[in-house]
Amino acid sequence: MLRIVDVYDAERVSDETALVCPDESLTHQEFKDESDINTIIDRFGIGENPIEAQQWVTNVDIADAPNNYQDVMNQLNLARDQFMALPAKVRSQFDNDPARFVDFVSDPSNGEELVRLGLAEVRPQPAPTDTDRIVDAIKGSQSSGTGSS
Repeated sequence: MLRIVDVYDAERVSDETALVCPDESLTHQEFKDESDINTIIDRFGIGENPIEAQQWVTNVDIADAPNNYQDVMNQLNLARDQFMALPAKVRSQFDNDPARFVDFVSDPSNGEELVRLGLAEVRPQPAPTDTDRIVDAIKGSQSSGTGSS
C-alpha cells in the first residue's frame, strides 16, 4: 500500500472555503468596554464570588403563586390587558411600559400623583377610636402639667 504525503494542503483548502467579508465592519468598537464581562461584573458590584454576594430570599409566601406556565401566562396577559385598558394619556406617561407603571404605582411617594391621574382615591381619615381619645387626653395632660411647673 502506497501512502501519499503532502497531497492535502490544509492552507489552500482553508483559503478556498474561508468566509471572506470584504465590507466594512458594522461592529461599533466604542461599546467594547460596556460589553466586557469584567466591566459588567464590576459595575454591579458582584465581586469575586457572585454566589456569596447574592441576597437570598428565605421566606416567601407562595400561596397565590401560579402553579404552572399556563397560569403565569394568564396572569401576565391579564396584567397587560388591565394596563392597556388605561387611558392612552396615562399609558404614554409610562412609555406604554407596564413595568414602569408597576414601579411607579409601587412607590408610596407617588400617592398624590396617582390621585391626580385618577388611578387612586384619597383615603378618608379613620374616625378616632376610644383608645386614640384616651391617648390624646393623656398626652394633653402631660404637656400641660410639665408647662406649669
